[in-house]
Amino acid sequence: MIDDLVTQGCDEPYRMFTARAEYRLLLREDNADARLSDMSFAAGLIDPVRYDRARARGERVQQLLARPDPDAPAWLSERAESQRCYAGFLERQEKEIRVMRGGATDLPIDPDTDYRRLPGLTSEAAERFARVRPTSTGQAARIPGITPAALMCLWAHVRAAQRRAEAAALAAAHPR
Repeated sequence: MIDDLVTQGCDEPYRMFTARAEYRLLLREDNADARLSDMSFAAGLIDPVRYDRARARGERVQQLLARPDPDAPAWLSERAESQRCYAGFLERQEKEIRVMRGGATDLPIDPDTDYRRLPGLTSEAAERFARVRPTSTGQAARIPGITPAALMCLWAHVRAAQRRAEAAALAAAHPR
């Protein structure tokens, strides 16, 4: 949220939506202690006893994931099941993050792109893209209010168009 406000500014009252969070699948109530305990301890916000309890809970969840136990407490079973259910989605999200951070953010965008026709793109994102007309995916990433999901949708469209152009060029260079 702070990064959004500092780097992108705010052209309307700022509201925090989980849909705008970059890694929203990780932002769950049931894993807040696991996500935040290391930083909280390092900042001196929690004492060593509470920190050790949070780490022990995390270890118990990992043990339960490795070897299910029907006698485990309900809260522990629910947390492990939640992690198990989200595992595939989290892997896909981490892959998308690696793609976006791995230099994929500077792909050129066709100036004739009709953003309203991109599947999976919200009308709000399409409207913002159409208004700004970014020339690259890196520029699109800096448009205020654009979500990581919208960027991934745009990136996939641009990459598919590049692949089609490469295939057409290869076919033209080597006719059968």
